Amino acid sequence: MLSAHAPNGVAQTTGTVTQQIASVEGGVEAAIDAPWRLEPDFAATPVYPRIPIVVSIHDSSLQSTQGPTVALGVFCEMAVREEGAAMSTDYFKADRLSEIERSDKWPISSAPAANHRLCRRWAGETCGAADLDVGPSAEWHGTLLYSPHTQTAGTDVHLTVQVRVARAGDSCGPAAPIVDNAPFDRLGLRQIYENVPPSYVITNRLSVHLGEAALPRFDDGWVYGDLHYHSQGTDNEGESAYAYRPTLQAMRAMGLDFLFATEHASDSEQITDVNLIYLRNIVPDWVPGPIHDWLEAIIDSIPLHEETRSYAARDMNRQRFTALRALLNDPPGVKVINDHTFPTGANAEVMKAPGAGRAARIFLGGEVDVVPEMSAREKASGNILYGNGASYLWRNCLLDTEILDLIHEHTTSLFCPSPDALGELDPATGRYSVHDIQGLGDDSYYARQHMVYLPLDGTRDDAFVSGDTSQFGGAHEHLSDLVDPSYFNTIVDKGYAFLAHPADGDTGTGITRLGPDLIPYSDVQLRTAFESPSILGLQLWNEDTRLRTTDANSPLLPGFPLQSWDSPPDPGPGPPSTANRSKWLWGKWSGLLPGAYTELYHGLAMWDRMLLWGIRPSQTAGLAWLPAGQPRRVFMAGGSDAHGDWNYRRQGRLFGVSAIVDSAIGKPRNLVHVGPERPETVTDSAQSAYGSVSQSQVTAALASGNFAVTDGPALHIALDANANGVIDEGDVTMGGVSQLPSKGTYVPFVVEWKSTDEFGPLAGIDLYVGATSDTLDTGLMYAPENNGVYGSSLLSAVSPNAYVDAAGGTHRELRDGYMLDPTGGLHISLSAAEATAGRRVVHLRANDFVVGRRRVEQEEPVCTLNSYCNKPGFEDLCEEVCTTPPPAIYHFDNVSLPDRVFVRAFARTVRKAGALCEQSGDQLTTQGGTAQISGQCIERLAFTNPVWMDNTAAPPPPGDFSLACTPTSLRLPAGGRGTGSCAVKSTGGFSKAVTLSCVNLPAGASCSFSPLSVTPAPDGTANSALILSTGMAASGSYTIRAKGVSGNLLNPSHDTPIALTIDPVGPPPGGTGGPMAVFDAKLKAPVCASAGASCDTGTSLVFSRAAGGGEPNAPNTIGGVCADGATAPTSGRWNAVDRIRISGQAGTRFAAGQTVLVETGVWASSTPSTDAVDFFYAADATRPSWQWIATVVPSVAGGQVLPVKYRLPSGALQAVRVQYRGQGTSDSCATGVSNDRDDLVFAVGGGVTP
Repeated sequence: MLSAHAPNGVAQTTGTVTQQIASVEGGVEAAIDAPWRLEPDFAATPVYPRIPIVVSIHDSSLQSTQGPTVALGVFCEMAVREEGAAMSTDYFKADRLSEIERSDKWPISSAPAANHRLCRRWAGETCGAADLDVGPSAEWHGTLLYSPHTQTAGTDVHLTVQVRVARAGDSCGPAAPIVDNAPFDRLGLRQIYENVPPSYVITNRLSVHLGEAALPRFDDGWVYGDLHYHSQGTDNEGESAYAYRPTLQAMRAMGLDFLFATEHASDSEQITDVNLIYLRNIVPDWVPGPIHDWLEAIIDSIPLHEETRSYAARDMNRQRFTALRALLNDPPGVKVINDHTFPTGANAEVMKAPGAGRAARIFLGGEVDVVPEMSAREKASGNILYGNGASYLWRNCLLDTEILDLIHEHTTSLFCPSPDALGELDPATGRYSVHDIQGLGDDSYYARQHMVYLPLDGTRDDAFVSGDTSQFGGAHEHLSDLVDPSYFNTIVDKGYAFLAHPADGDTGTGITRLGPDLIPYSDVQLRTAFESPSILGLQLWNEDTRLRTTDANSPLLPGFPLQSWDSPPDPGPGPPSTANRSKWLWGKWSGLLPGAYTELYHGLAMWDRMLLWGIRPSQTAGLAWLPAGQPRRVFMAGGSDAHGDWNYRRQGRLFGVSAIVDSAIGKPRNLVHVGPERPETVTDSAQSAYGSVSQSQVTAALASGNFAVTDGPALHIALDANANGVIDEGDVTMGGVSQLPSKGTYVPFVVEWKSTDEFGPLAGIDLYVGATSDTLDTGLMYAPENNGVYGSSLLSAVSPNAYVDAAGGTHRELRDGYMLDPTGGLHISLSAAEATAGRRVVHLRANDFVVGRRRVEQEEPVCTLNSYCNKPGFEDLCEEVCTTPPPAIYHFDNVSLPDRVFVRAFARTVRKAGALCEQSGDQLTTQGGTAQISGQCIERLAFTNPVWMDNTAAPPPPGDFSLACTPTSLRLPAGGRGTGSCAVKSTGGFSKAVTLSCVNLPAGASCSFSPLSVTPAPDGTANSALILSTGMAASGSYTIRAKGVSGNLLNPSHDTPIALTIDPVGPPPGGTGGPMAVFDAKLKAPVCASAGASCDTGTSLVFSRAAGGGEPNAPNTIGGVCADGATAPTSGRWNAVDRIRISGQAGTRFAAGQTVLVETGVWASSTPSTDAVDFFYAADATRPSWQWIATVVPSVAGGQVLPVKYRLPSGALQAVRVQYRGQGTSDSCATGVSNDRDDLVFAVGGGVTP
């Protein structure tokens, strides 16, 4: 018996398990879950939102009559223990839950589910007995919003959560303590208290990461979403998930903006019970021999029979789609279908419950099963070719020989018929459909592939597309039919689709082999997808399974994720053992080259092959829907394929848990550019409005291709059409096609990235270039060495043999078949300063990536018999002698310049645990093992979609311009201003806009032009006035340059020098000047400790804003309080206070009662009228009480000097504060993401010691 401590201080005992029902076919499925991360809001209190915790119990009313049943009654309570020093447990009865939702089964017929009820505790509704009774339900979901005690960024909140359900007919009794050894994947009957009836318990461990920052985005136009997620409409023999409403709360908490609930569109009957009738070896041994043999012979002639019972619909059918669509998208209320009511408005009510401020959205889609097809060659060879040289053995039967022998021993099944019977010819296409052996030997069913279907419109009930799966889950629909506009079950004009996990080939193991195989997409099917505009591309990053368990059935496994208390202390170096290091068996580190990369690696190769097809006119000529001269764009997408799975994924649900992997909702996710508008509006309980994305907005953005796929950093790429070094409206972004004539020219591409401490800094960025030649009708992929998901492995190393062209030029190949980057510019190495966020311009010339045919010339060895072979009696010395052929010759034939190219980018982060990731075996330490099982060795990856570029036309002669300014030299005082004029003169017919600017300005100085941009007439001249302000710049001689840039990447830029002399500021009239301030580590601000006639920070002491902007000793405020806003501008200088100077007007040392002048040099934003500069003083700098002096609004953008005056109070050590703010009030410490404030401390009267 295990002792425990019950609530209310009552000592109790817990009993052993008397009954456990795993969530298998014919049983009850149960899960407790919470999101794997929380999104911070540092402007809110508390910073982190409540943690949504869901308990889902499925199929209580659908249990098999052949085995033991779980007699469930009413929900009792949820117990939550937040692991830590206190190890406190909180208990939540039904009235503490946020929502309860339950439903009866979905019947096989077209009738809807009965008794679908929703109790919204957040709205003050009272949940009745029928809501709390789990037993009669087919699905029951309860949601708790838990406030974590921990609020420290970057930490993991470890929760142990227990849910207790009374046995049918029993009462709950007192709340139960957490049973640490209770099953985490099933309901176990526990005797919690003596003299109290036992109740059912499930306990789970969850780990919720408190994100160090929000998910990285480039601006508010980017949203995150999961394109492959299973939720309330997925419910079959071995899979189920959670309701939409709690999932929306999880998305809010995590920072996800949208997901597509791609429910299995099976549209068939769910097998709720299977009974195998064995026909052999059933004649009793006492039957006389001849009669025994006669009966066996008769029985052997009877075909095998499987008795199956179907009590419910499998997954989503048309009627269920209608109900689920209304549940999500209709206004709050009820929808009536065949006299049954359904609660609606899940998306509309997402903000009603307490939580984060992100209005998440769920869009209803579908996962449609597709019949696999192969070519005649693949039929003959037995191999379906896919990926980068991979093959799938479609003829394989049962792989587990023990299962096969068992079936043959006890049945009359001919389980493995002739393999040729599994390929069915379609005479119209010449393709073969792939059948699969399912059940116990039935080869009449098709195997399957998957397609994720994304409807355009969330209001259409007729948008449902059926998978029409067979009895055991095999496919029925052909891809060619699904994309045929005339087919009754088409996706055309209803939505878009991606081929899901196209490189996944799963034949199962053991008894799970009796279900349908999942087969990789062959090239003939990729062709079908390529020819349809409704297929956007490949959802090739599926799941994120780089951290996984080993043997999940071991009794030593403590749960997932592991905590430090799960096993005794590490005994030191030595091999792990189940006796003292059981934790290493659970969170197994899959290694630096995890097998999970295999599917991703081959999927990327399939994508690149389709991308090359898309820029070959021979492949696109037959696509009537494609505009002439345009590439057929194919996009990459990602999806978690999670079935619920907020925290981690349990695999092998049909026959119990076989493994656990670190894959969950939003892993991976898509970063999609939808723009700043939010077409949908929802309100919270206080009727405050929140904007959200719409379904049509997201699908349109996906169809544009302007999105990336990531499980960590944000990454995007664009062709910099306006040559300004940033990605903006004038550029060709991801998914875009540039028709700009650029053959033979260098074209700038901008790559931008952003990460956070949660995911780590980037290790580097790889660019990939695909190039094709119309003449050769072929293409090549170029990449840097050690590229891609496998990094420095041999797969992407340089092959030792170089291909040589007719001119003697060499062309190197990588071992993966890609060509080595000939320019050295396709890998971007990052410094430590820019590894977390940055932008890089890479100039690429398409002509550098030539196309040719690779050919290997290898002579065969010449073999002859030696002379002994002709001599009788010497036969034992006779042998064949072969010559050694010369080395192979590698030819690169028919070198051609490319006609079309595309460019895509890939990034990976560094491993956060560093060298600890290299430990294994006997060298594995506790520190290393903990780092590995907690995911600190997983590299986070990001992939962009491509940018396409035409290379068939050379640019016309662009003409040119010259730039000259007068005067060519200026002499100005500090704080002074001078004027001049600059002339742009056209040559060669040039007539384009030229934008003017100044470069090499000293810090604190600024310049402006009026007008900023001029367009000269052909061979004419256009003028602009120059205004130069020295501001707070230091005295000295400088050479600045006026620069003109044309608005087209094919045109040049020019600059011209201007000599600038800044005279030093003299001492105040009649005085002797004063000291320069120095940073004081005690006060944490600039200080002039000796009294003088002035005090000055100079040009570098407080320059710019925050550490990110380069300000030394930021924030340069007394005591280090009032941190600067750390949000960087989209381009250019950080708006900030750059310099502070105070001087006495009488020319004498500072003294009380004296009027002084405070001058500040600021750099104003591009919208200065919306900004403000506040001035404050404090009589005692050691204990400042800030008094407002004045507020000044900057007059122009850029650098300028702003003066104010005030009278010195009494005090030996005083201070002034200058605050630049883009928002907030004139409070001395106004908050704002772009605000800056700096202090200057100075002595008055005699010198003092700070």
